[in-house]
Amino acid sequence: MGFDIELKQGEAKTIKFTMTDASSNAVSLASTTVTFYMKRKKTSSSAIVTVSDLSFSKTSVASGVVTMPLSKSDTSQSEGLYYGELKTQFSASNIDKSDDIKIYIKGAVV
Repeated sequence: MGFDIELKQGEAKTIKFTMTDASSNAVSLASTTVTFYMKRKKTSSSAIVTVSDLSFSKTSVASGVVTMPLSKSDTSQSEGLYYGELKTQFSASNIDKSDDIKIYIKGAVV
């Protein structure tokens, strides 16, 4: 099974996301609100990690690129598979959600 993102327990990381349309053209994120959610199971009612719009770096939004910081505490989860989702809100009635993002957190020695 492949993973979209592999992280080490307790390690801060910055993740880059690029939003494209069906033709692989960049989608401008200039006036959007972006939120990331991570759950242990897809069926969980609440996320164990939520990264709000204010935490994202939006220096390349015209090209559809945002970067998201994950803190040491965000990745200090039990080793195993997690599921993430990126929610992009263009307006109150126009919300786009990513496919499931498979995240694997590897155990740390230290």
